[in-house]
Amino acid sequence: MVSALGGIAGLDLTGLTVGLPVGSAGAVNQYTQVSGAGRSVAASGLVSNTGGVLVSADTPPSEQPEPARISLSQALPAVANITDAQLAVGAVASSATLDWYSAVRSSVWGDGSLTGVTRDYGIASLDLEIESPLVTSLTTSVSQTVTALDAAVVALAGTNGLISGAIRGVVSAGLALLSVGSVTGTVTVSDLGLTSALGTLLTTPLTDGGVTIDLTSGIVKVDLAHLLGDDAGGLNDLSPNHEVVLDAALVNDVTNRVQSLLEAWSTQVTNTLTSAIGSATVTVAQRIEVLSILGIRLVFLNVGLSAPVASIVAGTTSAPVTLSTPIIGISLDLLQTLGLSTITGVGTVLTKELTVRVATLGTTLTATTSSLTTALGTTLAALPSALSLRVNVQPDQPNAPPGVSFNPGSPPWTSPAYSVTALRLGLLDAVSPSNGFAYLELARSTAGSSTAPY
Repeated sequence: MVSALGGIAGLDLTGLTVGLPVGSAGAVNQYTQVSGAGRSVAASGLVSNTGGVLVSADTPPSEQPEPARISLSQALPAVANITDAQLAVGAVASSATLDWYSAVRSSVWGDGSLTGVTRDYGIASLDLEIESPLVTSLTTSVSQTVTALDAAVVALAGTNGLISGAIRGVVSAGLALLSVGSVTGTVTVSDLGLTSALGTLLTTPLTDGGVTIDLTSGIVKVDLAHLLGDDAGGLNDLSPNHEVVLDAALVNDVTNRVQSLLEAWSTQVTNTLTSAIGSATVTVAQRIEVLSILGIRLVFLNVGLSAPVASIVAGTTSAPVTLSTPIIGISLDLLQTLGLSTITGVGTVLTKELTVRVATLGTTLTATTSSLTTALGTTLAALPSALSLRVNVQPDQPNAPPGVSFNPGSPPWTSPAYSVTALRLGLLDAVSPSNGFAYLELARSTAGSSTAPY
């Protein structure tokens, strides 16, 4: 099933014995059948006990083993903010059938059109997995902001809190020669409910079908099978010796997809936080002592406010200010002015402590996204010179990769050996660069050669 040259790839096959479908002969398995009539069958990989290929792009995940993972770290240059890069190969299989008797009959007594060769292969998935701490730092930044916002609510509320201080300052500035004495009453800010509002935004993977960003593990998964293969079948049903091209177009496509996913997510996060903050209610019921120049109590001002944060910040609500008893020098116009100034003062402190924090988070997420796409782009740009991929490798067909052996046999009496490899992977040998690439052949099946009786 697996043939490796060089041994530097770090292939992990431990998952390939898990979750096999009923009737399979094994994930890493070979099947052969030979008859005296010149018919031979070979199959390898995830195949049935009759040699049938059991895997394709449509095979449900429940019927597949875990993918094999091949480390690319030794072949790729070190890139800042990238901690690991792997190629995850899903279940693979291939089969080759040779009916040499039918081929000989066609050659001797017919028009020679029958080769007697049937080949098939299947690749469930092929993913590039790149791990970066920048991914998890995105959710860390959000969590830290939520913590800071919740702490800000505590600092805003209370008789001696920031909101109360803002109101006291507004009243003091508006009373001219008079001064403010004791302040009693309550100031509350309802629970922002940020954790509940965010829900699963910090844990649900982001995906557009071609790229998936796992916010929890920090892994960006690139579905090479569908981005570089056929939209419907992935890397299946492609022509013999098809080369999976890793180029600048892939780099641009992946980085653009990552940026789009994260920008949409960042906008959703900041909008969610902004909405939750804006819906929180600020309630003020304070009694402020007004003193004369000599420090004699003249009157109490009553400040009342109950409105959502969004309305206060926008200045679309009011804060009535009333007197406990009438007093000369404090007019109705002054009370109205104090009410308007109270909204402005409270709105300013709410903006500083709540709204600005969300805006700062948005800037942080944008900067992190930019750094992540740069790191990913650098890693992806190094792939063409470090990784080679071919599917449906058939040595006897045009464009066969160099180094693939083919036994032509001795026609017309001895047939060639017809083989098919589901996936051929070449990896730059970083330990001994002079050796070039080391190759892995996954799911190779060979039928023949067969010899006709004399």
